[in-house]
Amino acid sequence: MLWKIGAPKDIDEHPELAKLRDDLAKLFKDVDTDDDQAHRAARQLVTDVRMKQSREAGISVKYLLSQEFWDFATKATVNPDPTFQDLGKSIWPRGQGDKWHGRDRVCPRDEKLGCSLLDALPVDLPSKFRQEATHFLSWVWRYKISAVRGALECWMQEDELD
Repeated sequence: MLWKIGAPKDIDEHPELAKLRDDLAKLFKDVDTDDDQAHRAARQLVTDVRMKQSREAGISVKYLLSQEFWDFATKATVNPDPTFQDLGKSIWPRGQGDKWHGRDRVCPRDEKLGCSLLDALPVDLPSKFRQEATHFLSWVWRYKISAVRGALECWMQEDELD
């Protein structure tokens, strides 16, 4: 899933997530709650927020058009213009469980080792390239990244998005 540049809200500003953050802050101020119970509840709130963000977030068109994504894709595949199929083979190789992208991160949805590309984005990218999804993009496996990027650029221009 993806979101257009100029999506209405950063995923961190989602009203339900703001409520969870407020509840977490109140929890630590509650003097009647013992430390173990407070910490368990706080961990659960954090888990709930991460799960919700993972379910509702998408990678932005801006990321797919960025130099960061281009560099990631060409480096991962050692191909100057890979297809999504090439990228899939490189970042999720079959039979090579120790080499796939996201293998060393815990998935926020099921809390098991191994996560999606979205959840494996470097920690400095989420606020820049990850927000609440507004559109779904189905990408044909054999299209080259340059073709997909070109189509996305046309869509952005036609809809007068920046």
